[in-house]
Amino acid sequence: MAKSSLIGKAIPRVDAPGKVLGKTEYVMDLKLPGMLEGRILRSPLPHAEILSIDTGRAEKLPGVKAVVTAVDFPDLRYGHLVEDQTILARDRVRYVGERVAAVAAVDLETAEEALDLIRVEYRELTPIFDPLEALKPDAPRIHPEIDRYGVVFASIIKYGNVCSISSVKRGNVDEGFAQADLIFEDTFTTPMVHQSCTEPHAVVAQVEPSGKVVVWTATPAAFKFRDGLAEILGMPTNMVKVIACTVGGSFGAKNDLRLDPICARLAQKSRRIVRMTMDREEEFADGNPRHSSIIQLKTGVMRDGRIVARWARMVFDTGAYTEFGPAVASEATKQISGPYRIPNVEVEALAVYTNKVSCACFRAHGGPEPTFAYESQMDIIAAGLGIDPIELRLKNAVADGDIAPTGEPYRKVSLQANLRRAAAHVNWDSKPQGKNRGLGIAVGQWHTGGRAASAIVKMDEHGKVFISTGCVDVTGSHTSLIQITAEELGVPLADVQIVPIDTDSAPFDASSSGTRSTHNVGGVLRRCAGQIREQVLTLAAEILEARRDDLDIEDGRIFVKGTPERGIPLARASRQAFRASGGPIVASGAYPGGALPTDPQALRGLCFGTAVEFIHPVQVAEVEVDPETGQVTLHRLTAIEDVGKAINPICATGQIEGGVVQGIGYALSEEIVCQNGVILNPCGVPYLQPTARDVPQIDTVLVEDGQGSGPHGAKGIGEAPIIPTAPAIANAIYDAIGVRIKSLPITAEKIVAAIRESAK
Repeated sequence: MAKSSLIGKAIPRVDAPGKVLGKTEYVMDLKLPGMLEGRILRSPLPHAEILSIDTGRAEKLPGVKAVVTAVDFPDLRYGHLVEDQTILARDRVRYVGERVAAVAAVDLETAEEALDLIRVEYRELTPIFDPLEALKPDAPRIHPEIDRYGVVFASIIKYGNVCSISSVKRGNVDEGFAQADLIFEDTFTTPMVHQSCTEPHAVVAQVEPSGKVVVWTATPAAFKFRDGLAEILGMPTNMVKVIACTVGGSFGAKNDLRLDPICARLAQKSRRIVRMTMDREEEFADGNPRHSSIIQLKTGVMRDGRIVARWARMVFDTGAYTEFGPAVASEATKQISGPYRIPNVEVEALAVYTNKVSCACFRAHGGPEPTFAYESQMDIIAAGLGIDPIELRLKNAVADGDIAPTGEPYRKVSLQANLRRAAAHVNWDSKPQGKNRGLGIAVGQWHTGGRAASAIVKMDEHGKVFISTGCVDVTGSHTSLIQITAEELGVPLADVQIVPIDTDSAPFDASSSGTRSTHNVGGVLRRCAGQIREQVLTLAAEILEARRDDLDIEDGRIFVKGTPERGIPLARASRQAFRASGGPIVASGAYPGGALPTDPQALRGLCFGTAVEFIHPVQVAEVEVDPETGQVTLHRLTAIEDVGKAINPICATGQIEGGVVQGIGYALSEEIVCQNGVILNPCGVPYLQPTARDVPQIDTVLVEDGQGSGPHGAKGIGEAPIIPTAPAIANAIYDAIGVRIKSLPITAEKIVAAIRESAK
């Protein structure tokens, strides 16, 4: 085993130079000969029956090469979890901005003109914009045929305007509340928010002479895109190739097929290369944001602070189509109990259709919403009992050997230690200096994800190493994967590279999402590199006339331990291996996926588990509030992150800071404003994301206990940092001015109104 020199080293990202210098190419940068531009005609109505579509005038416009509608696709419905949508609207539209038709033309101006020539006759239907209204028995059905929709998991429960209901039940909640000394009941709401990626959705499609469709796209899930494309186009998967391009931000926004099948069909029909991009208005109208939620939370406690019962009902507005709504609701049922020992739990979550843009994944889907609720209520309980908020959390925090309400076991838990670290780091017992300043703490719970991964590692005759994997780099994961491989092989970082990814040549990977890439793919690569290492050392032992166990590799050189001058370059051994076997040294491996065990008796509906271990971030916010204006100044945010082992501290810290900044926007400013189904703030009304001026001092503390199940004891990092930020800020605001805001975002207007109400 080579000396540990690369793991834990702060190495700049391998993609940094190209991005900093502006040389990295994105899908929008592709310029291929004869390329057409595609545009989409979108519905102006939130709910209507399509009576007819006339594309004749558009097809005759000079410069237009193809026009497609739903009739150009197989008559089937698809969906990640519930098969309820078509790629272009077939019989009715269900939200403003839904895709109705598309054109490909010689330039964007001609394509836009052609859209204006398409005539669609609609018959308006009654829309529903409030998920609570949609739940009423007499509410109009947004999907009258819901009973006939196929489902990916048989456990999915759907009816009326509900596309999914999930529940978790453990113990006897009625007995728990009867036992409790005090009961706290609150309702919390969170808004629909947008991922706001720097790069909008974009795709380029080409049809090869064989009929094979080739798509260049920015996706973290190349194989899922390939399979979805093949299904929608009615083609076998071997006739579709997806080339995964550089991703300019995803956070879940690019997990779904939006433009790709349409672009591919336009390419087939025009027999030309076609490019399609979404502008910022389209990104908001049709970009799969985070669900809004309404959370009713009831918790019973004893006077000493022990939680004995919890009941919750959560309603998630999933929009016009299911997308990932059931997964969000399912995750929320697991999250709402928090990382606390609660013997009696009864919670449910519903994903509900409305006539708004469909919602899907956004970093830690189903995590920030319930965490805002339960961590805000933890401080409400602490105030009601006169107990310090950290002490209350310590009293109830899970530890090794505890069992979650879902039946999942807790192992190697560092929550209590992290709470104490946070208290020490911010000097919790000392009130911040200054008037109307406050501290707020919140904890979260997330998990390292499972799902399948595979990789191939090749060492050529020069000792250079090439990694082939379907894992797309959206977070800097390729840098960590190269570090893991180089460390295991004892070669310089510069001698390892990851080859471009396409579904014809790369081995399968489920998706670069779900806090899983470094854990799963890194583990596979470490094993593959170990296989190659053994082959090289066995061959070098013959060359050096030494025992295999006496050899080591470091910095690209094989040598005898204790006699470093007696050695050979790694390249020599690899050349000899190449000559002996007629090819390079190759190793492959796979991770089948996995999950912690659950208790099926406690679960109902879609409550699938993808957790292989739990992660418990802790954050503390320090704020100052102007009671006259309601303005919140965030002075500092401390993030105690449970990473197991930071393969690359720069990448880890960047991930955490990025998640915290997104959490700040979620807490204080971001909200998609939707009126009668129309999104008002993609352009004219600003969507208020944090800017550099809004970002406070962020103190990141990497907790490296080496207890993770990933390579070198690593745990996942990607999604956890966003989860506790909003409740930490909400709790700090309460500490500063004594008013509690239960609705995100916590705007100046809400604070002033709450202060005035409390003064009555």
